Amino acid sequence: MNTQDSAPVDESASEDVQVLRRGLQAASLSADAIARIRAAAEQEWQIQTQSADGISSRSRWWATAATLLIASALLGWYIQVSRGPAVATTTFGALAKAQVPGLIEQRGLASKNVIPVGGELRVGQSLRAQGAALVALQGGGSLRLAAATSIEVVSEQRLRLTQGLVYLDFPLDVTRTKQFVVETLTGDFSHVGTQFEVAVQGDRAQVRVREGRVQWRGSNGSTALADAGTEMLVGSDGTVTQKPTATSGAAWTWVESLAPEFDMDGRTLAEYLLWVSRESGRKLVFADAAAQQRARATQLHGTFRGLPLLVTLSAVMATTTLQADVTDKLIRVNSAGATKSARPAN
Repeated sequence: MNTQDSAPVDESASEDVQVLRRGLQAASLSADAIARIRAAAEQEWQIQTQSADGISSRSRWWATAATLLIASALLGWYIQVSRGPAVATTTFGALAKAQVPGLIEQRGLASKNVIPVGGELRVGQSLRAQGAALVALQGGGSLRLAAATSIEVVSEQRLRLTQGLVYLDFPLDVTRTKQFVVETLTGDFSHVGTQFEVAVQGDRAQVRVREGRVQWRGSNGSTALADAGTEMLVGSDGTVTQKPTATSGAAWTWVESLAPEFDMDGRTLAEYLLWVSRESGRKLVFADAAAQQRARATQLHGTFRGLPLLVTLSAVMATTTLQADVTDKLIRVNSAGATKSARPAN
């Protein structure tokens, strides 16, 4: 198989409070900055003390005190909002893929830092995906962010979604010590071994469950469960509505475009097909027993990188004696000339 490479395409409440407080801390102001603020205060003091003779000494005293108080307040405000977050020490994950213009760490009002592919993400960071991004989570599983999505990393097991769309994937073989939680204004969404998407739309939140189950818990203690193939909408007043939703197709294309790389070398075709099936939300079926046996026996070598998921599937199948027919719901694999009766993958 030829290898094709491309350039990288870009919990308790008290703990939450501590994280937020750390995010407001930073290094002290420079001596130059302090001197400028002091000079401005002194200049205003001179103006006040040289006012018309009709102003009493007491009035001048109060004016001076007010000026110094304002300067002090401005200094405190500057320290709180303009300096970046303290250096975080707990790893949240690593950026595996990012589409241009990349994933940005937001520091204060204007400071921004572009995170490189391979770079670590840490608890306490505020992040904005200016291009779609894939994050390999520290405790296993992955997080995908659509473009124009903003999150705050609260802990290793929790993120706050303030705007946009995220997708989380926790394969059944990934064991996390605690449930992963996505916070929104409407409440918290937690996984039960699953793939799911959460979107924030103003003061509403929507979840689409592709695999497994998701639990929602509101601030008033209300709860709701959504199973695979369900879309759940939570209103600003906590009202929950559910309806069926497709687990594959055009609405999930953005998720497919951020699929992690699959290291094929030494793996079987059957393993690869099962991976594509899960990543695309399509059911894998074999048209005949011979096709299934051959897929289990076929060894793959090399890898394809930077190609869309289904394009890679076509390229892989072209190196084998099997063929795959793909629809919005199925990946049907058969031997050349075999009948089309479907046999689900085991």
